[in-house]
Amino acid sequence: MRLAFAVLSDIGRKRSANEDAVHGRLDPKDPQTLLLVVADGMGGAAAGEVASRTAVETIDEVYFAAREQSPEARLRAAVLAANERIARAGQEEKALRGMGTTCTALAIVGATGYVAHVGDSRGYRLRGRTAITRLTRDMSVWAEHVRAGGSPSSEFGRNQLLEAVGINPDLAPDMRGDIDVMPGDRFLLCSDGLWGLVTDPELSEIAGGAPLDDACRSLVDLANRRGGHDNVSVVLAAVAD
Repeated sequence: MRLAFAVLSDIGRKRSANEDAVHGRLDPKDPQTLLLVVADGMGGAAAGEVASRTAVETIDEVYFAAREQSPEARLRAAVLAANERIARAGQEEKALRGMGTTCTALAIVGATGYVAHVGDSRGYRLRGRTAITRLTRDMSVWAEHVRAGGSPSSEFGRNQLLEAVGINPDLAPDMRGDIDVMPGDRFLLCSDGLWGLVTDPELSEIAGGAPLDDACRSLVDLANRRGGHDNVSVVLAAVAD
């Protein structure tokens, strides 16, 4: 199988800075291995930017260094290393105190996908333009409210995370290692600045068939037309024969 990807992060229409970070990397030693990451940082001043950037850089570094481990173990170790580095930086520098970030990381290795997830960014598998499967579970007060039967249109707890990288020393990321990967599939990672304004069917329709760079731009533009109340970030990968 051949793998390709595109990434795009936009400040949006309302924010003064972009606290999201996006990343993609094909393994130079194995063209059938791809790592994708999206992180949405939080914290005062520039702390959110530092947290998200530290997360994607650390995950890339640790994942590709631990080749003797399974992909799932490598992802878990990478997220936990990011958690430790962000927390330590917050302790050492007053301006960064309390910073954290969401993180959704996807590794594609041959015919299997592996996910490590913290927070309320999201990962999806797109199979054609109509079949969309969410690969992650939102960790937020709003998501718990919806799972308990509350209205998805409610704003209750929408920006209150239950878990974030860099905050909890006992962090336990959600892990998946059972995602089947087929030629024709696409994988989408995004921050809540996208999925909060663009529906799952729209994500599938736009990202399911257009060229990767065009699809990323179209998704970001749609979110901005609908208000762009947050930073908007997209990571999109395609699997071919």
